[in-house]
Amino acid sequence: EGNFSYKEWLEQKKIRGEFIPLVRREVFEKDLFDENRVCFESFFWNKIIKKYGLYAKDEICRLYSFQDSNRVSKELMNPKNFEKRYSDYALYAKEFETDYEKYNLNKQYGTILFRVGFYGVLSNHLKEARLYFKKSMRHGYFIFGLFAFSLSFFGQKTFYNTYLILKKIKRMEI
Repeated sequence: EGNFSYKEWLEQKKIRGEFIPLVRREVFEKDLFDENRVCFESFFWNKIIKKYGLYAKDEICRLYSFQDSNRVSKELMNPKNFEKRYSDYALYAKEFETDYEKYNLNKQYGTILFRVGFYGVLSNHLKEARLYFKKSMRHGYFIFGLFAFSLSFFGQKTFYNTYLILKKIKRMEI
């Protein structure tokens, strides 16, 4: 419980995950959600927290079900959203790159770069995706970045099918 810095927010160590924000009305009069973003509220929250700060209270105030069929995140792997996810992640990476570098958050930024590459392959931007994978490897995401970079040479369909297989295997873990 307490005040958290923008750096702590980006680190995702002391505070992370789902939260219910309470924001003063004046903030929304100045800083509005970009309605063109699909399931990407982090873009907005980064800007708000950077500008206004963050106070968090460690208290359960809602229950969240990962099983509900109407969850927005269930649509993330819908092929119709791959292009939008790619462009949103690329924009996010560009917008906040200097913040991650300023605070030396290589691993966190490597994760973002990997996701740009991931959705880049799924939306058939193979050349650009490989550049993001290379960059993610330089930011602490080496093994996954190298694997995804190599797999991207087999094309979008093989990449996606491999992802689905790995996802099934992960669910079977004990």
